[in-house]
Amino acid sequence: MKAKDLIDEQNAAIEREQGGAGTSHAEREQGRRDNGNERLCGLCAWFYGEDTYGYGCCPFRFADVRECDMLCEAGEHFVSKKQMRHHQAVLLQANRYRRDQHVPAIYRMPNPKELGEAIDFAGEFIKVFSNL
Repeated sequence: MKAKDLIDEQNAAIEREQGGAGTSHAEREQGRRDNGNERLCGLCAWFYGEDTYGYGCCPFRFADVRECDMLCEAGEHFVSKKQMRHHQAVLLQANRYRRDQHVPAIYRMPNPKELGEAIDFAGEFIKVFSNL
């Protein structure tokens, strides 16, 4: 058996194992990321310092260098980047409402529960990253 045939056979076995033939690496990775059950480091708002190879750090793993496609081990600290953007939007809406000088107000007050969660997240985020 030629070396090229052996390599092709090994690659086919790897493709079957990782998601089936006919799907590219990018498609398999996207499928993994779209799965809502997995909490990957690269999808966590706490993951920082990511380089072009996908390596970065987690403040809850004592600055352990991790890959973005590893399962997140931050436990209850996991906050997706989508949730972080929602918290940012709530805080911006609250600030616009607070600074609005029009009567009646142009901006609406955000939900108090969502505002409280956003403030808690922002406080923890500042506390964690100011201690690094």
